[in-house]
Amino acid sequence: MLITRPAKRENIGLLDRHMRFEICEGEQPRGGLVFDPRQRSGAITIGSETFVAARLSPKPDEVMYQALFRLMSGAPKRPANPFALKDAGEQVLALAERHGESFVVTRGAENYALRKPGIFKRLFELYPEGNTQSLGTVGQAKLFTRRLQMDLPASLPAAFQVFLLTLILDLTLQSMKNLSN
Repeated sequence: MLITRPAKRENIGLLDRHMRFEICEGEQPRGGLVFDPRQRSGAITIGSETFVAARLSPKPDEVMYQALFRLMSGAPKRPANPFALKDAGEQVLALAERHGESFVVTRGAENYALRKPGIFKRLFELYPEGNTQSLGTVGQAKLFTRRLQMDLPASLPAAFQVFLLTLILDLTLQSMKNLSN
Protein backbone atom coordinates (compact mmCIF):
# COMPACT_ATOMS: atom_id res chain seq x y z
CA MET A 1 0.00 0.00 0.00
CA LEU A 2 1.33 3.40 -0.97
CA ILE A 3 0.79 6.38 1.29
CA THR A 4 1.54 10.05 0.90
CA ARG A 5 2.46 12.39 3.66
CA PRO A 6 3.19 16.11 3.48
CA ALA A 7 6.77 16.80 2.45
CA LYS A 8 8.96 19.42 4.01
CA ARG A 9 8.78 22.75 2.26
CA GLU A 10 12.04 24.21 1.10
CA ASN A 11 12.85 27.90 1.21
CA ILE A 12 10.77 28.70 -1.86
CA GLY A 13 8.84 31.80 -0.85
CA LEU A 14 5.61 32.88 0.74
CA LEU A 15 3.54 32.89 -2.44
CA ASP A 16 4.24 29.29 -3.45
CA ARG A 17 0.94 27.38 -3.37
CA HIS A 18 2.22 24.02 -4.55
CA MET A 19 1.13 21.06 -2.45
CA ARG A 20 4.11 18.78 -1.78
CA PHE A 21 3.80 15.14 -0.77
CA GLU A 22 6.26 12.36 -0.13
CA ILE A 23 5.22 8.96 -1.54
CA CYS A 24 6.09 6.05 0.74
CA GLU A 25 5.60 2.31 0.78
CA GLY A 26 5.37 1.50 4.46
CA GLU A 27 7.96 3.89 5.88
CA GLN A 28 10.33 3.70 2.88
CA PRO A 29 10.25 6.78 0.61
CA ARG A 30 9.61 5.93 -3.06
CA GLY A 31 9.13 9.36 -4.61
CA GLY A 32 7.21 12.59 -4.49
CA LEU A 33 4.19 14.48 -5.76
CA VAL A 34 4.07 18.24 -6.33
CA PHE A 35 0.52 19.38 -7.11
CA ASP A 36 -0.15 22.87 -8.47
CA PRO A 37 -3.78 23.84 -7.74
CA ARG A 38 -3.68 26.86 -10.08
CA GLN A 39 -2.57 24.86 -13.11
CA ARG A 40 -4.47 21.76 -11.92
CA SER A 41 -1.45 19.58 -12.62
CA GLY A 42 0.96 17.40 -10.71
CA ALA A 43 4.58 16.35 -11.13
CA ILE A 44 5.10 12.76 -9.99
CA THR A 45 8.50 11.27 -9.22
CA ILE A 46 8.83 7.53 -8.59
CA GLY A 47 12.46 6.55 -8.06
CA SER A 48 14.34 8.15 -10.95
CA GLU A 49 11.30 8.32 -13.27
CA THR A 50 9.24 11.46 -13.70
CA PHE A 51 5.62 11.74 -14.82
CA VAL A 52 3.15 14.58 -15.31
CA ALA A 53 -0.55 14.51 -14.52
CA ALA A 54 -2.33 17.38 -16.26
CA ARG A 55 -5.12 18.29 -18.65
CA LEU A 56 -4.47 17.53 -22.31
CA SER A 57 -5.37 21.10 -23.22
CA PRO A 58 -4.74 24.16 -21.04
CA LYS A 59 -8.23 25.57 -21.68
CA PRO A 60 -10.41 25.88 -18.55
CA ASP A 61 -13.65 24.00 -17.90
CA GLU A 62 -16.92 25.47 -19.08
CA VAL A 63 -18.49 27.63 -16.38
CA MET A 64 -22.25 27.69 -15.71
CA TYR A 65 -22.95 30.95 -17.56
CA GLN A 66 -20.93 29.72 -20.58
CA ALA A 67 -22.98 26.51 -20.65
CA LEU A 68 -26.18 28.57 -20.48
CA PHE A 69 -25.08 30.78 -23.42
CA ARG A 70 -24.09 27.67 -25.37
CA LEU A 71 -27.50 26.06 -24.78
CA MET A 72 -29.39 29.26 -25.70
CA SER A 73 -27.40 29.75 -28.90
CA GLY A 74 -27.60 26.10 -29.90
CA ALA A 75 -23.83 25.76 -30.17
CA PRO A 76 -22.33 22.27 -29.92
CA LYS A 77 -20.94 21.04 -26.63
CA ARG A 78 -17.22 21.50 -26.07
CA PRO A 79 -15.09 18.41 -26.59
CA ALA A 80 -13.91 16.69 -23.43
CA ASN A 81 -10.63 17.83 -21.91
CA PRO A 82 -9.46 14.77 -19.96
CA PHE A 83 -6.62 14.49 -17.48
CA ALA A 84 -3.60 12.61 -18.80
CA LEU A 85 -0.70 10.81 -17.18
CA LYS A 86 2.40 11.33 -19.32
CA ASP A 87 5.90 9.99 -18.90
CA ALA A 88 9.11 11.98 -19.50
CA GLY A 89 8.85 11.28 -23.24
CA GLU A 90 5.36 12.88 -23.38
CA GLN A 91 3.75 9.49 -24.08
CA VAL A 92 0.22 9.28 -22.66
CA LEU A 93 0.01 6.36 -20.22
CA ALA A 94 -3.53 6.96 -18.88
CA LEU A 95 -6.53 9.21 -19.46
CA ALA A 96 -9.29 10.18 -17.02
CA GLU A 97 -12.53 11.99 -17.73
CA ARG A 98 -14.65 13.43 -14.94
CA HIS A 99 -18.34 12.54 -14.74
CA GLY A 100 -19.89 14.36 -11.79
CA GLU A 101 -18.13 13.13 -8.65
CA SER A 102 -16.48 10.16 -10.35
CA PHE A 103 -13.97 9.44 -13.10
CA VAL A 104 -13.72 7.05 -16.03
CA VAL A 105 -10.05 6.09 -16.30
CA THR A 106 -8.39 4.38 -19.27
CA ARG A 107 -4.94 2.79 -19.04
CA GLY A 108 -3.96 1.06 -22.27
CA ALA A 109 -6.80 -1.32 -23.12
CA GLU A 110 -8.10 -1.39 -19.53
CA ASN A 111 -10.98 0.81 -18.37
CA TYR A 112 -11.79 1.64 -14.76
CA ALA A 113 -14.32 3.65 -12.80
CA LEU A 114 -13.10 5.67 -9.81
CA ARG A 115 -16.04 6.64 -7.59
CA LYS A 116 -17.20 7.10 -4.01
CA PRO A 117 -19.33 4.26 -2.66
CA GLY A 118 -21.46 6.67 -0.61
CA ILE A 119 -22.05 10.33 0.13
CA PHE A 120 -20.43 10.20 3.58
CA LYS A 121 -17.41 8.13 2.53
CA ARG A 122 -13.99 9.78 2.08
CA LEU A 123 -12.30 6.98 0.15
CA PHE A 124 -12.83 6.46 -3.57
CA GLU A 125 -13.00 2.92 -4.91
CA LEU A 126 -11.53 1.69 -8.19
CA TYR A 127 -13.69 -0.69 -10.23
CA PRO A 128 -12.68 -2.47 -13.45
CA GLU A 129 -15.12 -1.91 -16.30
CA GLY A 130 -18.13 -4.20 -16.09
CA ASN A 131 -17.22 -5.49 -12.62
CA THR A 132 -18.90 -4.74 -9.29
CA GLN A 133 -15.93 -5.93 -7.21
CA SER A 134 -13.65 -3.07 -6.12
CA LEU A 135 -9.90 -3.40 -6.69
CA GLY A 136 -9.08 -1.09 -3.78
CA THR A 137 -9.36 2.41 -2.40
CA VAL A 138 -7.70 5.79 -2.89
CA GLY A 139 -7.99 8.88 -0.71
CA GLN A 140 -8.04 10.10 2.87
CA ALA A 141 -8.79 7.24 5.27
CA LYS A 142 -9.21 9.29 8.45
CA LEU A 143 -10.85 12.67 8.86
CA PHE A 144 -8.24 14.61 10.84
CA THR A 145 -5.10 13.57 9.01
CA ARG A 146 -3.11 14.85 6.06
CA ARG A 147 -2.08 11.33 5.06
CA LEU A 148 -3.51 9.97 1.85
CA GLN A 149 -3.46 6.31 0.89
CA MET A 150 -3.57 4.20 -2.24
CA ASP A 151 -4.61 0.70 -1.19
CA LEU A 152 -4.54 -0.90 -4.64
CA PRO A 153 -3.03 -4.12 -6.04
CA ALA A 154 0.72 -4.13 -6.65
CA SER A 155 0.01 -5.07 -10.28
CA LEU A 156 -1.00 -1.44 -10.92
CA PRO A 157 2.08 0.77 -11.45
CA ALA A 158 2.88 3.25 -8.68
CA ALA A 159 2.68 6.20 -11.10
CA PHE A 160 -0.86 5.17 -12.08
CA GLN A 161 -1.86 4.92 -8.41
CA VAL A 162 -0.53 8.42 -7.70
CA PHE A 163 -2.31 9.67 -10.85
CA LEU A 164 -5.60 8.48 -9.33
CA LEU A 165 -4.73 10.41 -6.19
CA THR A 166 -4.10 13.60 -8.19
CA LEU A 167 -7.57 13.22 -9.72
CA ILE A 168 -9.09 13.14 -6.24
CA LEU A 169 -6.97 16.11 -5.11
CA ASP A 170 -8.16 18.14 -8.09
CA LEU A 171 -11.80 17.14 -7.54
CA THR A 172 -11.59 18.09 -3.85
CA LEU A 173 -9.94 21.45 -4.53
CA GLN A 174 -12.46 22.29 -7.26
CA SER A 175 -15.34 21.41 -4.92
CA MET A 176 -13.86 23.65 -2.22
CA LYS A 177 -13.43 26.47 -4.74
CA ASN A 178 -17.04 26.14 -5.90
CA LEU A 179 -18.30 26.24 -2.31
CA SER A 180 -16.38 29.43 -1.56
CA ASN A 181 -17.80 31.30 -4.59
